[in-house]
Amino acid sequence: SIVIRISCVVLGIVTLILFLVVPPFHRGFYCDDESIRYPVPETETVNVVTLALVSVGVPVIAILITEAVQAGISSPTTLVFFGWTPQVWMVQSYAHIGVFLFGAGIEASMVEAAKRLVGRLRPHFFYACLPVGIDCSPDHIHQYQLQYTCSGDADIVLEARMSFPSGHSSLAFYAATFLVMYLQNRMTWQPTKLLRHLVQFLAVTAAWATALTRVSDYMHHWSDVLAGISIGTLVAILTVVFMSNLRRSRADDEAMESLCDKRTIMSYNATESRVITNNDLC
Repeated sequence: SIVIRISCVVLGIVTLILFLVVPPFHRGFYCDDESIRYPVPETETVNVVTLALVSVGVPVIAILITEAVQAGISSPTTLVFFGWTPQVWMVQSYAHIGVFLFGAGIEASMVEAAKRLVGRLRPHFFYACLPVGIDCSPDHIHQYQLQYTCSGDADIVLEARMSFPSGHSSLAFYAATFLVMYLQNRMTWQPTKLLRHLVQFLAVTAAWATALTRVSDYMHHWSDVLAGISIGTLVAILTVVFMSNLRRSRADDEAMESLCDKRTIMSYNATESRVITNNDLC
């Protein structure tokens, strides 16, 4: 837990430095490149605040609810933390949320680094930049324009230089993939099987819709979105497989459920014999 907390802080600092300090690569363009001449969007269908609240908030809430319910089914354990004994679901939630945030930090660092190293121009770059000092006459229309100055708003121009990969798509699919795998391993009690699949479907659908809006809003090229989806999905899978204990937790739950499914267990006492039913254990 301490290692995860420290790692999250380090990843957060790295991402913040990349976001505030490192400028994107200065990429030129061709005057006849129609892919960067779309209008500047006035609003975004899914803004950054909404994306962050949903992509982080929904998995965290799902983990808290699932672990609270799961604690009533699984065999309880007790831990003492500075004289305080937290409930089982709190401990499990803390562990899973920590891993989720750690993976999100890795995903964010990878995306921010790629944006600045590649410096791909967004579909609306030309009208965001409003370049001056270029010669787009018929004789030079196919000439690569590298020496130019943008007369548009500096902040908008800066963002217009960071199209690859799509950060929205990456975070949305990271959260969706992690949530799908988490629920598949932890939401294992039978009465909620259909509910589990419904939540998984809604999570993937929401992530897919978010990714599509990045193209329709002229914020990204389709290949940027595809790259973002790939990064988010891959990081989520690697996080669950190599950094979480979801598989071990599921094995423990299945072992307990198998024990509880036994109809009767005979127990012999020196003075009496009695039948212990599954209700005595579960």
